[in-house]
Amino acid sequence: MKVALYARVSTEEQAEKYSLNAQLEAMRQYAKEQGWEVVEEYIDPGYSGRSDKRPAFRRLIRDALAGKFEAILVHALDRFARSRFVSVTYKALLKEQGIFIYSVTEHIDHNDVNSVVMEGMLEVMAEWYSANLSVKVKAGMKRAVAEGQWPFRAPFGYEKKRDLTHSWLEVAEVGAKITYAFQEFSTGKYTLASWTEVAWDLGYRNAKGGKIHKSQWGAIFRNTFYIGLVTYDGEEYRGSWPPLIDPATFQRVQEILDDHRPIGRGPYTPHRDYLLTGLLWSLDSDSSMHGTIAKHKLCYYRSMEICENGKRHHVRCEILEQAVSELLYDVVIDNPQVIKLFDPPLQLALKAASSVGHVYNWLETFDQKREILCTVFERLYVKGQEITAVTLKPDFRLVEGSRFRNSLVGLPGFEPGTNRL
Repeated sequence: MKVALYARVSTEEQAEKYSLNAQLEAMRQYAKEQGWEVVEEYIDPGYSGRSDKRPAFRRLIRDALAGKFEAILVHALDRFARSRFVSVTYKALLKEQGIFIYSVTEHIDHNDVNSVVMEGMLEVMAEWYSANLSVKVKAGMKRAVAEGQWPFRAPFGYEKKRDLTHSWLEVAEVGAKITYAFQEFSTGKYTLASWTEVAWDLGYRNAKGGKIHKSQWGAIFRNTFYIGLVTYDGEEYRGSWPPLIDPATFQRVQEILDDHRPIGRGPYTPHRDYLLTGLLWSLDSDSSMHGTIAKHKLCYYRSMEICENGKRHHVRCEILEQAVSELLYDVVIDNPQVIKLFDPPLQLALKAASSVGHVYNWLETFDQKREILCTVFERLYVKGQEITAVTLKPDFRLVEGSRFRNSLVGLPGFEPGTNRL
């Protein structure tokens, strides 16, 4: 039998010296004893088993579904996944193709109902261990921060030192430049934009030797780390590292930054994911539409080109995204070749759902929703010709190559001749 070997170790487990080489050596020996042919080895160093976002893991699943091997061998079942959802999802998908997971340390007979129950119990224990380990790691980091240490990456201006027992922060050579930057900016002579250019002329460079941009200077000037204070898990702590700025200078810099903020803006611009960016085409301006934040923090999809009335075509994000979400309920994908375009968890969902809309509104992450939209809007249409595996409303069409156009006539919130795409 042809088998693939999969080895994984997370960052926390690396600290516990959970050896990848030991896993691989044990699997090779086990495969040899069983008379199996190892066709490929897949390794994920430093990746958590709680997620399926592991490069080698995803290659493993793709190659398995492509028929490159007949089984997958792991050192222990928790190497495959430490999440019951991930484990059950992918095992079900692989089982449909007749591919099973085997473990060196746990004997699982896939034809024995008792082994199936045992496998489920092992999955539960693996998830509990992972969650418990995460809690312990987080508690350890919080304890370190409370004691004045900083277990994370050192901010610009500091460097981390280590010995056999602990680590600490020292002021780096560039630390003096950070102090000077705060002092200069506190004079009120600069805006963030003008200081960015002055700093470049003075020789300020980031770790890669490039320019420190305006937004980065804003983050530096707002960072309380430079006065010895940090906020972690909602609580403020005093650090043991030497401050680069005195509190009075830091406060003056905050006041200047606040004075330069445009009227109506809050302290931070909210982050917003624009699901339809690049997928929409404005008929009014004959150009693509992209997400943007306008005044009062309202979010719109706005055309790249100006319309005949001298303005850009714009529609509120909430209206467009809701309309497209409703439209997806009329999209049905039932062709196995098309379903294979998606990641394995979405493949299972699409097989069980009555329409793409049901799956789309069930998804939680931006990446998964974007994958659905891009596949429906871009991959399944070519120059207006419909792929038979997808059934859509008559007014849902693609023209001009791969660009999506749709008048959305008749949908809530749209009036013919006004909010057209």
